[in-house]
Amino acid sequence: MDYRAHIRARKSRGPLESGFMRFPSLRLRLLDRYILGRFFLIYAGNLISFTSLFVLIDAVLNFDDFLKANGTAVGALKACLVYYSAMTPLVFCQVIAPIVAVTSALFTVTTLQRANELTPILAAGLSLRRTLVPLLGASLGLTIGVFAIQELWIPGTASAIHDALEAKEGRDTFKHFKHRDETRREMVCFRTYDVFKRNAEGVLVLPYGRSEGDHPRSIVHARTAEWVPGEPPRAGHGRWVLRDGTVQTYDEKWDIVMRDIGPGEPPVGRLLEKFAERTLETNLIPEDIEIRREQAVYMTLSALRRKMEASPEQHAWTMKYYSRFAYPVSNFVLVLMGIPVILRFGNRNIIFGAMIAIGIATAYFVLNSVLQDMGIKGAIPARLGAGLATIFFLSLGATLYREMER
Repeated sequence: MDYRAHIRARKSRGPLESGFMRFPSLRLRLLDRYILGRFFLIYAGNLISFTSLFVLIDAVLNFDDFLKANGTAVGALKACLVYYSAMTPLVFCQVIAPIVAVTSALFTVTTLQRANELTPILAAGLSLRRTLVPLLGASLGLTIGVFAIQELWIPGTASAIHDALEAKEGRDTFKHFKHRDETRREMVCFRTYDVFKRNAEGVLVLPYGRSEGDHPRSIVHARTAEWVPGEPPRAGHGRWVLRDGTVQTYDEKWDIVMRDIGPGEPPVGRLLEKFAERTLETNLIPEDIEIRREQAVYMTLSALRRKMEASPEQHAWTMKYYSRFAYPVSNFVLVLMGIPVILRFGNRNIIFGAMIAIGIATAYFVLNSVLQDMGIKGAIPARLGAGLATIFFLSLGATLYREMER
C-alpha cells in the first residue's frame, strides 16, 4: 500500500480509531441495534428477577416486624405493599442497578459466544472492541438514569419512605439527642425524637459562647418541636417550629435582660417571655439526627453540599456527598471491567458468566466499603475514600478493554 492509500485508510477509520479505543465509528448500525436489543431484553428480565428476589427474601425475613407494627395479617400485607413500593427505587439505585447492568452485559456477551455470532463478526473485519461498544453506551446511559432517579425522584418521595418505614418498624425514637450549632454557638437538646413523625419533646436550646453575627444569647425551653418541610418538599429544606415554651435572654455580660410586662402578666414575665409558637433558628435538620439510619440517601446534592460545609461531621458528610457520584458510575465501571474478563476466560456457560459478574461486583463493593470506612474514620482523605475504588476499577477495566482483540 502506497503512502496516499495508507493515509486514506487511516482517515476512513474515524478519529477514535487512532485513539485510545480505536473505534471506527460510534454511529448506530444494524449490528449495534441488534446487540442493544438483546442487552435490554436481558436487562428487563434480570431487573424483574433481581427485584422480585430481593422483595421476596426481604419480605419473608421481616414479615414479623410488619405483623407487630400493624397487628393483623391483612394490615401487614398492605404495609408490605406500601413499604416495597416506596423502597424499591432506593434499593435499585444503591444495590440492584450495577449488579443488573453487569450481569446483563455479560449474559449478552455469553449468548453471542454460545451462538457463535462473534466469529463471523470478526471474520468480517470488525473488532471486538467496536462490536461491544453498544454495551458500554448502554451502561453509560444507565449511569445517567440512576443518577437522575437518585437526585430527582427519591428526594421527592422522602415522606413516603418515612411512612413506609413506620409501617414496617412502628414508632422509633432517639433519646437525649444533642446537636452543636457552630454558627450560632448553641446547643440544641431533644429529650426524645420520633424518627418517623419528625417531632421532638422536651426541647432545650443553650448558648455556649459568642456567636457569629452577634445573635442574642438566650435559653429556650419548649414542650415540643416539629419539622415543617419547605415548598417544594425535599430533604433538608424546612424549619423547626417550637411550641408552648419560654425564652430567657442575656446581654453581653451574661446578665438577664428584663422585659416590660404587659397588663395582667405575672411578675415572672419580666424574666421569661412565653410563646405559643416560634421558629428555631438553627442549621440542624432531621438528617443530622437520623444519619445513623442512612437518611442522607434521600437528600439532594445541594442539601448534601450544605451539610458537608456546615456540619461538624465533616468526614461523614463529605463521604456521602462524593459517594453520590461514585454509586451511579459503578454501572459503567463494572460493565467495562466485566466484558474483557468474560471474553478472556472464553467460557460459554451462562452460570459461569453469572458467577464472574457477581464476583466482580462483590470485589468492587467490598473494596469500596473498606475505603469509605477508612475515609469516614480519617485514615485517608474522605474524597479519596469515596472515589478510589471507582478510579481503580475504571483504570483496570479500561486497560483490559484496550488489550482485547481488535
